Amino acid sequence: MTNQVTARLRGPADLAESIPYNLGFQPENSIVLAGIDGDGCMAGLIRMALPESGDVEQAADEAMAALISVYVGHGVDLHRIAIALYRDPAADTDRSIIVDALAPLAESLTKAAEEDAIGVMEALLVSDGAWSSFFCTKPDCCQTKGTPVRGMDNPGPVGTALIVAGRTVASGRSALEAKIRPAGGTDTTSFHAALSTAEANPLPEMARYDLLHRCLACAASGDRPSEEEAAQLIVALTDREFRDLALSYSEPAERSAAVRLWQDLAARIGKPRRHLAAAPLVLLTWNSWLYESPAMAMVALREAQAVDPMYEMANRLEELFMINADPAGVQDVLREVRTEWEFDRGVVGRDQADWQAPKMGEGSDPQ
Repeated sequence: MTNQVTARLRGPADLAESIPYNLGFQPENSIVLAGIDGDGCMAGLIRMALPESGDVEQAADEAMAALISVYVGHGVDLHRIAIALYRDPAADTDRSIIVDALAPLAESLTKAAEEDAIGVMEALLVSDGAWSSFFCTKPDCCQTKGTPVRGMDNPGPVGTALIVAGRTVASGRSALEAKIRPAGGTDTTSFHAALSTAEANPLPEMARYDLLHRCLACAASGDRPSEEEAAQLIVALTDREFRDLALSYSEPAERSAAVRLWQDLAARIGKPRRHLAAAPLVLLTWNSWLYESPAMAMVALREAQAVDPMYEMANRLEELFMINADPAGVQDVLREVRTEWEFDRGVVGRDQADWQAPKMGEGSDPQ
């Protein structure tokens, strides 16, 4: 679920244009369900993979159940939605074949929504950079090849508003996921051993504090912490109080280094301890959101929920996105957490000037 920039959708062209900005990336083989408020603006958005095969009615029911649970769980009324089905075509695949293949799913999604008293404003197919409506019944209305989706090079009013608000579109979700997952999906032998050692010999409180500063300094310089330091910090983050302290390192001058560090830690943790990635993924979500990188924020949030569905902080962040919350209030709370933590322990906040990375271009993802 993403927080949205308020912009009234005037029709299917605006819907097709706005979805990638609000997701932060180009969907690939996806079902996208968007809540639409009474003013015709997008009010929440979820994405899930297209079913590869099987019962389309079951897939539609599961998709609608997921959507409703998110809205109901966050106390948001849902009365109207828009549906968009994204399919990456194989070479030389005729569009009509894709339309025929996905029409039953669009119909089942529409039926499932209506059974829950939810109106469906539109149901689109987006494929090969063009959109067409499953609701269109006029042969001369939707072109055989579809209508091109407007992009950043030729935005409409909605796209312009989103660009002005700082939204960007990454090339694809899979490229972002690759940044936060280990190659091959498993720990290296040496890192597995480092995690075992760190779990058996957890650092005392002040040593964790010093380690956090050292690792941020390392990230700010463009380097990576050693395997031993990374493992110790990952284990330290299993302590909720220390995790909350780490969340407070999200001031404007700190975010670049923080994003680099948490992305690096998340990408190191594979099977069988992938659940330990929930904490650095949540830290990456928070800093990426503040850093105007919604694509990475949402990919990291969904990965955190996948590796540990019961991780409370991930679900709390989803709620903030859902209600389009102003993060300023949360930052004030985190500043108090940091100040009180240091005061209670009789330490003066470390001089961070040596590890605060130069501010990058607005909306860019630190690499």
